[in-house]
Amino acid sequence: MLRYEAAPTSPEPVANRLPSVPELLPCFQEWLAGQRDETNALALLRALAAESAKVARLPGHGEQLEFNAEDLVQVCWPELVDFDSAKMKVKNARLEQYLSSRAADRDAFFAQRGFEHALGLRKRSTTGHHRAQWSLEPYALTPPEEAIEPQPADDAGHLGWLEPVGPVGTGDAASASLQIEYVYAAAGTVKPSWVARPLFGSGSFKTKSLRGLLFAGTVVAPMACIALLAAIVWLMLFVNRSVTTADLAFFVVAAGIGWVLWEFVR
Repeated sequence: MLRYEAAPTSPEPVANRLPSVPELLPCFQEWLAGQRDETNALALLRALAAESAKVARLPGHGEQLEFNAEDLVQVCWPELVDFDSAKMKVKNARLEQYLSSRAADRDAFFAQRGFEHALGLRKRSTTGHHRAQWSLEPYALTPPEEAIEPQPADDAGHLGWLEPVGPVGTGDAASASLQIEYVYAAAGTVKPSWVARPLFGSGSFKTKSLRGLLFAGTVVAPMACIALLAAIVWLMLFVNRSVTTADLAFFVVAAGIGWVLWEFVR
């Protein structure tokens, strides 16, 4: 008796399949914990990751780790109970822009820990009166780009210039050649100069701290000095006397301090 043996229908190997959200959540939460900025987007993403981890531990959760704007906002700001206010809060936070500006740092963080996938943000828009749902979804990491070959000596002076491929202002070649891509630098990668190092430290600081107050003072103090100097000059217009050596010395010192601030402190 003949038997029909069909091709095996076993799933793909674990190494090749797309990992689930719970498998990547610990690494994603670790990356969020390392971010030092104080923005609403970071707070909402941490809430989304924390709530996803709670639901992932429940039996029979499936893959529906979705939350609306009110769910996320109530975790961060319980006093905001109105859905319209929560929706505006999430919209102004710009979650997609926050993650896209830090995509390179996030991908490198997952790759350094042996992952071939990372977590991104997904928004499922609905129709009618249904609320949009936010969730995390895995995506494959792109392989690292090949090393750029060194430029010849003749082209060394052209580095940093954007030269149009075709005639300027005609076609899509000109607009494509003038496109600039901005990438967020992770905290600690930018080294400030020796003048700014006591203020910026390792390259970042919290706004609600002593360094934040000092940074605000660098803006307020020059403005106060300019206002004080303008007030002194205005008051001297009402003094009916001849110019003395002390007056000239004062203006020379004031001009010298202004030049020093402009050339060095800035």
